[in-house]
Amino acid sequence: MFRDAGVPAGAINYVTGPGQNFEQEFVSNRDVAGIAFTGSRNVGMMLYREFSAQQPFPKPIVLELGSKNPVIVTSSAEINEAVEGTVRSAFGY
Repeated sequence: MFRDAGVPAGAINYVTGPGQNFEQEFVSNRDVAGIAFTGSRNVGMMLYREFSAQQPFPKPIVLELGSKNPVIVTSSAEINEAVEGTVRSAFGY
C-alpha cells in the first residue's frame, strides 16, 4: 500500500516480535527517525523513556497502548468529515 502510494523503500519499516530481540537497536540507533508502537503500556513506556534518553534530540514517538483512540461516528455525522478527522487524529503526528 505504501509503495503504491509512492513512499520510498525503507522509509517505513514494519517490525514485529518480542521486544528484547530488537529493542536496544531501535532506541539507540541514530538513524531511527521516529517510532510508532502498538502494544502494552509497560513496554511502550519503557520504549518511550529509552528512546527519548538515547537519541541526540527529540524525535517523534507515537504510542498506541491499548485502544486509546476509539471513535464513534453517529448516524447524523457528515461521513467525509468524520473520516478525515479520524485519520488526522490517529495518524497526524
